[in-house]
Amino acid sequence: MARYRERKIPIEKFQLSISENSGSNHPLDFPQMDNWLGSALQNSVKDLVCKVSIPSYPFPVFTFLAANSLRELIVDFIIVYCPLLTKIELRNLQNIKSVSISSNHNQSVKIQAPTLEHLSYSGCPWEQSPILDIAECQNLISLELSSIEGCKGLRDIGAPNLVSLEYEGDQIPKLKIAKASGQLKNSQLCLCRLKDLNAAWFGELRKYLLNSTSWSLVDLYFDECDEINMKDLELHHRVANPKVDVLNVQIESSGECPLLVDALLWSCHPRRLYLQSTIEMITCFMDRLMYLKNSRHSTSHGSKPWHSQLKGVKAYKCDSDNQRVLLRSGELVVRTLTEVEEVLFLLDR
Repeated sequence: MARYRERKIPIEKFQLSISENSGSNHPLDFPQMDNWLGSALQNSVKDLVCKVSIPSYPFPVFTFLAANSLRELIVDFIIVYCPLLTKIELRNLQNIKSVSISSNHNQSVKIQAPTLEHLSYSGCPWEQSPILDIAECQNLISLELSSIEGCKGLRDIGAPNLVSLEYEGDQIPKLKIAKASGQLKNSQLCLCRLKDLNAAWFGELRKYLLNSTSWSLVDLYFDECDEINMKDLELHHRVANPKVDVLNVQIESSGECPLLVDALLWSCHPRRLYLQSTIEMITCFMDRLMYLKNSRHSTSHGSKPWHSQLKGVKAYKCDSDNQRVLLRSGELVVRTLTEVEEVLFLLDR
């Protein structure tokens, strides 16, 4: 490395890999490691990989980002579990296209990158929401967020060219796109480990889904559902309905809860419903959907019920060749009630 520094020999690729078992994990060794990295920067390195598995090593990330050569060459930037970085700022990266950050603690992240096209951020589910500030990202095409506590720390995003939006967490996000994108083609919402699902929760879900013109996929995973009062839901009924192409629901508990079917249809308004649950729960869904389809009539005071647009229901299961087979209610009677099955419901509206 001294020869490269003294003779200013260009470095195409530099890789530093040090673990706790490598013998270079004492604090007295850290200045030498800094010198190695500094030499790579000084010699205009183009491809840089650092794998330093020493928790106490203060990685000089800001020295990297201040280097002129890296600002001009950096296209992809990845940070994976760097606990000593409490504040991350990415600015003046002239050719940056993709940023991926995986955090295992609360970090403050600020990104100002007009050329950025892809952003992926994975937080820590047991930490408080980070401050994630995304500014001047008019070329942002895809945004992936996961394990963030409802996006409480995420400010409005100005992304007029956003094509793909994916969110995964255990709470309904507070995320808002400051400038709605007319090009949004892929929008996915995945909510796992859900609890306290009642009328108010489904009302919040419906309100959030109405923020976008349509959703490609909504995933919901939960063990059980609280008592639902559909009258409370209908008080918040609006003329506009959410548009969800695929609603994927996984329920661990058994039992019958017909009003859960009502709440799912009311809040998501899906075209296709995948249900993975027990035979007892699937039978309950089938019976309730058929009832709602057959109840398409006006109420006594002349107004149409919320489910009046449900014109047809078909249920399918997959055979041994993974082909769709039409499923009839009577076929489930002979099955064990606790047996788990996956069924696709096509809803004609």
